[in-house]
Amino acid sequence: MEKPSTRTAYSYLAFFVVLNYLNMVDRNLLSAFAPSIVADLELSDTQYGLLSGLIFVTVYAVTGLFMGALADRFNRPRIIAIGLALWSSLTAVTGVTQNFLQITFARMFIGVGESALSPTAMSILGDLFPPEKRGMANGIYYFGVPIGAGSSYLIAGLLGPVIGWRNSFFLLGGIGLLFVFFLLFLKDPKRGVMDSGNKSAQLAIKKFSFANAIGDILFSLKTSKALVFTILAAVAMMIPVGAGAMEMLWLVRERGYAEAEIAKTFGLIFMISGTFAALFGAFASDWYNTRFKGGRVAFLLICLLMLMPVLLSYRFMEPRTTLFYIFMAITFVYVSFSYGPIFASVQELTPVPYRATMIGFHLLITNIVGIGGGAGLVGFLSDRLRLAEVENALSISLFCTGAVALLAIPCLIIAIRNYEKDIEKLHNLDITN
Repeated sequence: MEKPSTRTAYSYLAFFVVLNYLNMVDRNLLSAFAPSIVADLELSDTQYGLLSGLIFVTVYAVTGLFMGALADRFNRPRIIAIGLALWSSLTAVTGVTQNFLQITFARMFIGVGESALSPTAMSILGDLFPPEKRGMANGIYYFGVPIGAGSSYLIAGLLGPVIGWRNSFFLLGGIGLLFVFFLLFLKDPKRGVMDSGNKSAQLAIKKFSFANAIGDILFSLKTSKALVFTILAAVAMMIPVGAGAMEMLWLVRERGYAEAEIAKTFGLIFMISGTFAALFGAFASDWYNTRFKGGRVAFLLICLLMLMPVLLSYRFMEPRTTLFYIFMAITFVYVSFSYGPIFASVQELTPVPYRATMIGFHLLITNIVGIGGGAGLVGFLSDRLRLAEVENALSISLFCTGAVALLAIPCLIIAIRNYEKDIEKLHNLDITN
């Protein structure tokens, strides 16, 4: 089979970065406008934590598993187009919600639409880039996360005072709908063309069903112990990321910032440091992978050990100091550096025909337990501590959820010990069994 040109590969990558940017802007508008939305809709911290975390990510993650299974079987650009149309429409609908139930309904269907993007886009990228460049490709794709999330806070700081949070949701939803048209003309690349030396590429793909999707996942997990513990590590690492949904509330409530004032600063720092981190993780993990044992998983462990002290101590830094903003920037490095190496490792440790399904499963676990659990846990702890009249309840709650990421360390160590053996096993897989 003829391999796609470098120009084609990077054109697809650039377009997917734009879509992921829109995805992250729409997703993070809720966090960016948190103080206004919580006050306007009279939400408790627990309700907001569920809304921004568990409710959204449960729907996002569960449907993402099915989207991954569909992407392994059907036209991938069309799947993304349907998802984009749905999430953009419901982003606009969010602007007219009046209570917790209404905004919950909108967020659930935003989750359904957004779940189509990442498993499908990364499956396509896996068929456009060779294995040694997949960390770079996935990392650049997730370049849209810090830029998009950071932009949502800039929108809150700049447009919020002018047009309000509701009109901001209308505007962003409308922009997203414009991109659906382009996806209708995007071709679906040939599958497995970049993995000609990998025997797992010859595995048969069964017709779509829930049972077959589960079977593909179980087969992949059974094949690689390193894959299992890489995913478990990712779950632990996502707990503080999910808790970050409370970041604006924390900065306003316990660090004394005005909402519009800190939103712009927060967004700008997120964009700069998060973009650096995404690119660093993308290129440095590929460089490490070709030179040292343990692959990108070992790279993750080294970075995690360096970042954890800052992540934990940041919650008790004095605000409005240079060191406070430096530590804030480093926490955004933590948020963004891992996407490239984690997803490249999942792809590398999964049989070729099941990659989109496994990415969907990975997103299911990391979003429900990691991001959803982190957001729900920090909201629950904060409400309990506030009822007990504990000072700095959010600071303590965010510290506790941040400490959960330490559980990733033993998981990564186990993954590293099995990494080389599992890669060899996958490349020499007996497809007759």
